[in-house]
Parts: sequence; C-alpha cells; structure tokens
Amino acid sequence: SSDWEHQKPDPAFFEQLLLQYGLEKKETIMIGNDPVSDIEGARGVGLDCLFINSGLPAQKDQVVNSTYCISDGNMEQMKRILLGSKTEENI
Repeated sequence: SSDWEHQKPDPAFFEQLLLQYGLEKKETIMIGNDPVSDIEGARGVGLDCLFINSGLPAQKDQVVNSTYCISDGNMEQMKRILLGSKTEENI
C-alpha cells in the first residue's frame, strides 16, 4: 500500500487492488489479522474477509465483523475455508 496514494483501511485502496489485478469482489477474500485495516477496510467495499487472530494484544476480546474467523491459529481450518469445505465451526 505504500506504493499507492491510498492505504488500508481506505476503501479506495481495496478498489484499486481489485482493479489492478482484475479481481471480482464475489470471488475475492481478504485475509488479515488487523480488525480495522484489513477487515473493516475490505468489508467497506463488500469483500468477504477471513480474520486470523494472531494473538496480538489489541485483538484480545475484540469483536470483529468478519465473514470467517480463525481464533486459534489453526491453519488447517483456513485451508478448509478457502477450499470450500466449510463447517459451522468456522462460519
């Protein structure tokens, strides 16, 4: 983001990213560990999001409005989400 005029969580950053790489919103997911810059920014332009709680102090007890959430660092769970093998535990 430092190479562009816009930075996360500015919706213009995500729109520019989608445009530059020819991505469709309905086929794109933002994966991040920052509830504001990554998740709120991407949700602001209508992207699905996967929040990974990486144990940062700022994440403790914070409510995150994300499509998917991995709260325990389980990367197998991320694989299931991204490959479409969703279960109730990761929604």
